[in-house]
Amino acid sequence: MNVWRLQEEATLRHGLANIPEEDIDRLVAKAQDDSKSRLQDLVSGFSDYDDIMRVLHIKGVAGDVIPEHVTAESIDTIVMGTLTRTGVAGLFIGDTAETILNHVSCSVLTAKAPGFVTPIGAGPAGGLH
Repeated sequence: MNVWRLQEEATLRHGLANIPEEDIDRLVAKAQDDSKSRLQDLVSGFSDYDDIMRVLHIKGVAGDVIPEHVTAESIDTIVMGTLTRTGVAGLFIGDTAETILNHVSCSVLTAKAPGFVTPIGAGPAGGLH
């Protein structure tokens, strides 16, 4: 599952910017297309599993959409990649992953990307791997 959205879409639509709806719709469509393209690139490496893989591309906020989907589908385990955040907690989990973890009752496995180096220093040796 990939959850995507155009950052600040609501502000653009209802703010004081006076941006034409058609322009905002184009921005949303571009964000959707870009996200879908990245998702397709990602899943293309797992084509051997097409018969058992279900790929979802959903518009929304991940911290809302994923817990809703977990509940609706009675999912017992989710695996998600995480980025980072500042502070010691960023060593273990990112903000979105933590939000999701706090809103699901299933098991959650998080993984950092290969080559991830935390921005948190570990003394003179630098970041942890």
